[in-house]
Amino acid sequence: MKKTQKTIAILIVICLGSLIVIQTLYSKKEYHAQKIEFVKDVNRSLEIAITKAEERKADSILKLFERDALDTSIVKFKFLEDSIEGLRIAVIDPKTGGISITLSLGEEKEVSKKDLLDAVLKMGREYIQEGIKNKSSKKNIIIWDDPLMNLIQNYKDSMPLNQEALRIDFDKELRNRNIESEYFLLTTSLDSNTHTTKEGALYSRPMEWKTHSEENAYIAEFNNPFFTILSRSALLIGSSVLVILMLIFSFILLMRILNRQKKLSAMKDDFMDNISHEMLTPISTLSVALESIKNFEIQKDKAKFEKYLNIAHLELERMSDLFHNVLLSSSFENRKIDLNFSETELIGLLENLKHYHIERSEKRVEIEVQGPKSLLIKTDKEHLTNCINNLLDNAIKYCQQPIIKVKVKVSELDDTIQIEIEDNGAGIKESDQNKIFNKFYRANSGNEKGLGIGLYYVKTILIEMNATISLKKSSKEGSTFLIELNK
Repeated sequence: MKKTQKTIAILIVICLGSLIVIQTLYSKKEYHAQKIEFVKDVNRSLEIAITKAEERKADSILKLFERDALDTSIVKFKFLEDSIEGLRIAVIDPKTGGISITLSLGEEKEVSKKDLLDAVLKMGREYIQEGIKNKSSKKNIIIWDDPLMNLIQNYKDSMPLNQEALRIDFDKELRNRNIESEYFLLTTSLDSNTHTTKEGALYSRPMEWKTHSEENAYIAEFNNPFFTILSRSALLIGSSVLVILMLIFSFILLMRILNRQKKLSAMKDDFMDNISHEMLTPISTLSVALESIKNFEIQKDKAKFEKYLNIAHLELERMSDLFHNVLLSSSFENRKIDLNFSETELIGLLENLKHYHIERSEKRVEIEVQGPKSLLIKTDKEHLTNCINNLLDNAIKYCQQPIIKVKVKVSELDDTIQIEIEDNGAGIKESDQNKIFNKFYRANSGNEKGLGIGLYYVKTILIEMNATISLKKSSKEGSTFLIELNK
């Protein structure tokens, strides 16, 4: 049994260990996968937020362009007549008076000055709108030295992105992706590479935004995104942890059951040894007594004849009590106990038990019954007699004093009847006191044998009778058991 239990334990530990390692590796892989997805979501959120911020900036630049494009102190337009190309418009720098660029509408001969001016302004608007992300316009015929281009570029360089609106949009995009971690929005120059990283922090990809003079980027810094990333796979990882915990709990429960079965098996083996010993003693004594009675000479001696008959009678009673307790303790687990309550005179019952134990014991025994002269109670007389009989038998059996003194004290309270049985034995060890009512449990009691079912029977039957028993006190001077019966 011990070897089998050890083998089972080793196999279960190996299985559990392997499962924990596999689940840990899988959870770690899942976490890193979610970490990559987290960074992707952050990058996408920041990209969208910056795009919206640049769109707002483009709208503001467009309004300024509409306002300043016709300001002659900033830019001038001149119309030129050509017999081949027709009407053309020239963009003139008011500071130098030089023509930066001329524009015609190609083969369209019937064109007005207003059409040409609108075409130039339209190209400026398209450049602003299509250059939101600082990419060249597909229709970029306006060159860098052009006053209109310089006007637009000055707006772009002098007008920063709206940081507050950018953060609001970024927060909104993060919430849409279930990201609630705190972050810092950093600005860095791509040329100087001034950004430094912190250990344990997580960063987004740098999101560029350009001016004419330099290239800049926004970076989102998340100092502690662990739990946010973990929450993305919480169901999977949580399920794995739950399964592992359930398996560990099942393993512990199984080992406890195996240990309990092992102890129970040892107790039953011990029980069989003890009951064999308990049976051999009265059988041997009874055999000797009967052999003596068969002797013709003994039959003539009436005193000796009566003595051997009494010995035989006591040993038969002892065997009867032994079998009675074993059968009762066995029946407790299989069926409900049948009780027969009737009016019983308690003091008389205790006096009879007193005389019975004094007469049958080979030791010197003194039993004192204290209480009222008479007390009538309603109880199951047979079972109560067996309970008190077991307690008195234990008090006498396990006492090593030359004179065994047992005191039985009866007290009548408002709702209960208390019976205290006090002996002058060696007491019960503290480590055994909470186990003495367990089935088959026997405290270390020297050379005295027992079956370990007496106190188990007493407690079980008293519970069925709606009564209780407890060890009130125990020391080297003796033990006191307390029975409480409901009126």
